[in-house]
Amino acid sequence: MAKYGDFEVIELLPANGTGAPISPQVSTTVYALLRNQRMGLPIDRKLLASRATGEFCEKFSNGCLSRKPLQRWPLGKEFVPNRPYGLADGRVRIEWMWNGKLEFLSLITFKEGKVADLFTAPAEMPIETNR
Repeated sequence: MAKYGDFEVIELLPANGTGAPISPQVSTTVYALLRNQRMGLPIDRKLLASRATGEFCEKFSNGCLSRKPLQRWPLGKEFVPNRPYGLADGRVRIEWMWNGKLEFLSLITFKEGKVADLFTAPAEMPIETNR
């Protein structure tokens, strides 16, 4: 557990279960994204919605809330994705493992089956300690 000002940051654990169902179109996109990542290839532009955005936060900070045009997959081949996890709001969560430990989470938002936003941050949650 790390401390940042009035916050403590706790490490998250991998999800139990499979999550919400993922549509076939979104599933195809997710698996193509992951295949390219595992092969060290750039994101195939055909998988992206127009004006797709993304953000990669290496460490917990307020800067994690910004978005830029999506250029590349944020993590290298050394990070191994767990099974995609469907969220109730239609997004897909990818848990990234390194040396058997959950290190990063990606949340992918879709528009018509294509990636509209790809947000990746450390698998941590800030908890306010002083009020």
